[in-house]
Amino acid sequence: MTPTTHTFRNARLAVLTLVTVAVVACAVAAGTARASSPPKTPTTPTTPVPRAPAAEQFSSLAAAVAAGRIDRSVSDTLRRHGAVDALVTFQYDQIVATAPGGAKSGNLRRVGKALAAAFETQERQAIAQAHGAARIIDPYPNLPSAFVRFTSAAGLLAVANAAGVTGIRENSSFGVSGSDVDPGLGLIRQPQALAGGATGAGTYVAVMDTGVDYGRAAFGSCSAPGGSCRVAAAYDFADRDPYRDDGSMHGTNVAGIIASIAPGTKIISMDVFGWVGDEQRASTSDVINALNYLVQLKQQGLDVVAANLSLSDDSYHDTTCTNSVYTAAFALARSWGILPVVSAGNGAEGDGTSRYREGIGDPACAPGAISVGAVAGAQLARVGDECDATKDADAPMWFSQSSPIMSLWAPGSCVTAAGITMQGTSQAAPHVTGTVALLAQARWGSTLYYGAQLPQIESALTSAGPLVTDRRSGVTKHRLDIVDALSLVREAGTVDTTLPTVAAPLEQIDGPLGDGSIVVHLSWNASDSSGIAETQLLVSTNGGSWITDGNVPGSAREWRYALAIGSTYYFAVRARDGAGNWNVSSIAGPFTVAVTDDSSFTLGGGWSRYTWNAAYGGTEMSTSTAGDTVSFSFTGRDVAAIGPLFAGAGRAQVVCDGSPIATVDAGQAAPTPRGVLAWCRFETAGQHTIKLVVEGTAGRPRIDVDAFAVLR
Repeated sequence: MTPTTHTFRNARLAVLTLVTVAVVACAVAAGTARASSPPKTPTTPTTPVPRAPAAEQFSSLAAAVAAGRIDRSVSDTLRRHGAVDALVTFQYDQIVATAPGGAKSGNLRRVGKALAAAFETQERQAIAQAHGAARIIDPYPNLPSAFVRFTSAAGLLAVANAAGVTGIRENSSFGVSGSDVDPGLGLIRQPQALAGGATGAGTYVAVMDTGVDYGRAAFGSCSAPGGSCRVAAAYDFADRDPYRDDGSMHGTNVAGIIASIAPGTKIISMDVFGWVGDEQRASTSDVINALNYLVQLKQQGLDVVAANLSLSDDSYHDTTCTNSVYTAAFALARSWGILPVVSAGNGAEGDGTSRYREGIGDPACAPGAISVGAVAGAQLARVGDECDATKDADAPMWFSQSSPIMSLWAPGSCVTAAGITMQGTSQAAPHVTGTVALLAQARWGSTLYYGAQLPQIESALTSAGPLVTDRRSGVTKHRLDIVDALSLVREAGTVDTTLPTVAAPLEQIDGPLGDGSIVVHLSWNASDSSGIAETQLLVSTNGGSWITDGNVPGSAREWRYALAIGSTYYFAVRARDGAGNWNVSSIAGPFTVAVTDDSSFTLGGGWSRYTWNAAYGGTEMSTSTAGDTVSFSFTGRDVAAIGPLFAGAGRAQVVCDGSPIATVDAGQAAPTPRGVLAWCRFETAGQHTIKLVVEGTAGRPRIDVDAFAVLR
């Protein structure tokens, strides 16, 4: 999603408050990984092989730093001191996937030795690119990483550009951070769900709160929303203060909890709080305005699955608030498959000494809300005066409101996320919101789901996990358990085993022609009823193993690929649907590039040959006479006429095997010495002919032809 900033203005109708009762500052960090697997032979591509894809090439250290390949601190230290020790990380998923016997092999020792050897080879080949300006201090034989000393900028850049290198990172130091963890993750079995592949990838959730400080490590230390940042976009609906959280950090903590629960989901920050004196308050009108805009994003195709509202008024309700102003807004959101997740409220016992009062606040009581009360995520000890209730795990927190109409419990005690510790039902709700993303991804993958499917997720949330009773009121509800919820939502529908339909890639000679290669444009399509989650371009060169071009994004449906003259290439496309099924296309190829210089053309009319150092072979042909022709017969399937494109060039008719197919224009503002003037693609390889007929365009009649490139 393109990073966007907006300020939305609206009249204030009602006031809501944050539902958090404690704050302690801490610090955190996070990371992600990706996996794939290998084809067998050029004739039966099925999965990738354990060979690192070519790295994106950077022309300078500054470019590599800007792209995130090298940490800025590494480059700065090298510049200041002439040497730097850093951690080099490598692409590893294909190597792991093709270990002998795979991860399920009983011979773990053999698998481990094979992986160690593969990692060592990858490291050695990358470090060799530095030509003595880098050496391995510690190879970490069981990991795809190495601790390396660099002694020159050229060596650092060479290793960053080496195949398989994913990053060169600072050797940071860390201190003991005490309770810098979310005690509820283990309780709700999030680590087990993550190990099973549930990440929330492809989904979006909205955080309607005080904004998000996306510059923190939990969100990718971003300078702006969008791109690789965990915060996809940020909006301000309340006032003209910065949409980046710089006040209570409440929204930052809430978003951090979601990010920790569902590491693959993207966050949409919707600031609905403004300052009223020295307090941050939200108006109902601003919250509803945000919900309205969120529905618009879903209508535009963004897979928004939940909205987190960690806010409440000071009311108490034991029955559904059918007259709530949120009723229509929640119904609209739900019809589009957006589940509103709302904090139950923190006013159960006031300051901890008042008599308990039953009931949940508004909008938690509104029809359509998933209302969440708070339990202790672990056995708590006193932390100063902040987390001041000693409870056993799963015990309802003293502050948490509850009611027979409440949906479920979730951890809300002393939760550290994004470097901030808070407690309240504000912290319980995002545990559930993040889980919605996990359930949506596990059940429907990348497919947009709408209101008809939403009850399956709602039922899984409220029916899974142990029952917890609030002894003060007798209210008994399930406490969130992600593994159980995943099991229920997966059982709610039939398993999709239909393979996606994948078309073989189509090729077109695209140019320009180099001294030893030419660029070919490849395009492909894939389809499936559950949507296409990603595609991969597979390449086999000169009959070798199939490899996955790691530079091609999973969302790409086209790519420009440089083919070496004289080499033979096969291409295929592998696609994964929203249910996780993989399929591979039929093979395109073989393609062998051959180039014929201007000495072998069949010319008609007054062409002249001239010498030019930018021409292929040093010479090319030129004419400015209408009706002049140049023909070339060849054996193959694709052919392209190569020549200079420049502002004064004219037009020519293209004739393929005697059939006029188009009129092409060689005129363009930016000169290209060896561009593609025209091309013909035939259904089958064989004897074919291409002919250009010069138009004699008024004011720019000239056409120059340098060579013909053929895919045989």
